[in-house]
Amino acid sequence: MKKIIFINLILLIFQAGMAQTFNIKSNRTSLNLQFAPPDTIPPELTISLPLPNIINGLPVYQRDSTAIIEGKATDNVKVERLLINEIPPDSYNNDKFIAYVNLKHGLNDIVITAADKQGNITKKEVKIFQDKDADITPPTINIDSSITGRGINVVRASEKSDSIKIHGNIYDDSPLYGAWVNDSSISLNSKNEFILSFNTFPGELHFKAIDKFGNVSLKTFIVENDKISLQDSVITGKYYALIIANQNYHDINIPDLEFPVKDAKKLEKTLLDYYTFNKSDVILLENPDRAKIIKTLDNLSKKVTNVDNLLIFYAGHGVWEADQEEGFWLPSNATSNDKSEWLSNGNIRDYIRGIKSKHTLLIADACFGGAIFKSREVLINAPISIKKMYDTPSRSAMTSGTLTAVPDESVFISYLIQRLTENKNQYMPAENLYYNIKDAVINNSPTNQTPQYGVISQAGDEGGGTFIFIHK
Repeated sequence: MKKIIFINLILLIFQAGMAQTFNIKSNRTSLNLQFAPPDTIPPELTISLPLPNIINGLPVYQRDSTAIIEGKATDNVKVERLLINEIPPDSYNNDKFIAYVNLKHGLNDIVITAADKQGNITKKEVKIFQDKDADITPPTINIDSSITGRGINVVRASEKSDSIKIHGNIYDDSPLYGAWVNDSSISLNSKNEFILSFNTFPGELHFKAIDKFGNVSLKTFIVENDKISLQDSVITGKYYALIIANQNYHDINIPDLEFPVKDAKKLEKTLLDYYTFNKSDVILLENPDRAKIIKTLDNLSKKVTNVDNLLIFYAGHGVWEADQEEGFWLPSNATSNDKSEWLSNGNIRDYIRGIKSKHTLLIADACFGGAIFKSREVLINAPISIKKMYDTPSRSAMTSGTLTAVPDESVFISYLIQRLTENKNQYMPAENLYYNIKDAVINNSPTNQTPQYGVISQAGDEGGGTFIFIHK
C-alpha cells in the first residue's frame, strides 16, 4: 500500500508542473526530482506580406480578389497550430508560411493565429480593403520649369536677389494625405501646386507624397549650378521579380537537375542586396508545378501597374517541339509523354502581354530558351538616354542560348550575377547587361552556347524601350 501511495504522489507532482525540486525518501529509496517550469511563452508571429499601410489605422487597399499572406511563426518549443481565418495555410515550411485568402468586396479582417502545445496563443490581424477600382498608384511629383539639356531651370526671385524659387505640383487621382520635402511639410494650393524658396542652392531635395490610400511616391532632385538635375525621378514604379527554379521532377523519365534552385537564390540575393527590389515584391518559386506558376502570374497581372517593372527568371528544363515550332518550359509535375502540364512559349507570351507593366524582362536559363523570340537575331536599337529607354513600354527577353541545349551548371547565370554584382552605375539597361556577358558566356561555355537578347513578339513591346536595373 505504501508503494502505491508513493507512485501516486510522484504522478500528482508531475501533473502539477511545479518548477521546484522535490526530495522524496522512504526506508528503501531516495529520489531527487526536478521539474522544468511550464511553457508560458507564446509563439512569435511576423507578417512580411502584405506590408501595412503607411498611414496608421488604414487598411491595405488592393484590386486583386485574392490576398497573399506571408510570414513567419516561431516558438521556443514548437508551433502546434497555425491558422489564417481558422484555416491552415497553403504552405508552412521552416517556420515560414504562405496563404492565399479569398477576399470579399470591401473591408476584410484576416486573423493569423499561432498556438503552441501548452495553449499559448498569438494573434495578429491584417485589414485589407478589396475594390477592383482601388487606387494603388502613387502620386506624381513634377517640377514646373522648362527642360534644358539634362537639367531643369531654376527661377530666381529677381535679378537683385539671390533667393531661389522652385515651382512644382503633385498630381494624384485621389486626395493627398500629405507632402514633404527634406522631411518638412509642403504647403499646397487648391490645385496641389507648391512654391519652394531658398536663399542658396539647397543641394538635394528629397520629396515624398502620400495619397489618402497610403500610396507613396519618392523623388530626389540635385539643385546646384543654377540647374535641378533629375536623380532618381526617371523611374517611379515598383520593381517586381518572379524567380522560378525547377530541378526536381516527378517523372522518372525527366532527369533531375542540380543547380537551378541554387542559381535562383543567388539571383534573388543579388537583386535584393544591390538593386531597388524590395523583399515583399520578390517571389521565389522552388520546384513549382504548372498550376502554381499560372496562379502566381495571375496574381501579378492584378498587382503590377503600368508604372511598375517586372523581371521574370526561369531556370529548369526546356523542350523544343519541331513539328509545332514551339518551345516549352517543364514545371516539376510535367511528364515526358503528355504536354498538358507543359508551359508553352505562347502561354508565357500571353501572360507577359496581360501584365500591364511599364517594362517586363524575361530571363530564361533553359534549353531552347531562344525559341521565345520572333526570330533568333538579337534585336537591339539602343536609345540615346536612360529617360528615353524608360519612356517607351517594352517586353524583352534574355536567354542563355538559342535553339540548343545548355548545361545544368550554368555559365550564363554565373556571369549574369557577376556583372550585376560588379556594376557600379546607378542605371544599367538590360541590353547593356547582355553585352557585358555575351562574349564571356560564349568563350567559357563547354557547349559554345550563345546568349540572346531581343523583343518578345506580340507581347506589347512598343519599340525603343528597355528594362533598367537601378543600383541602390
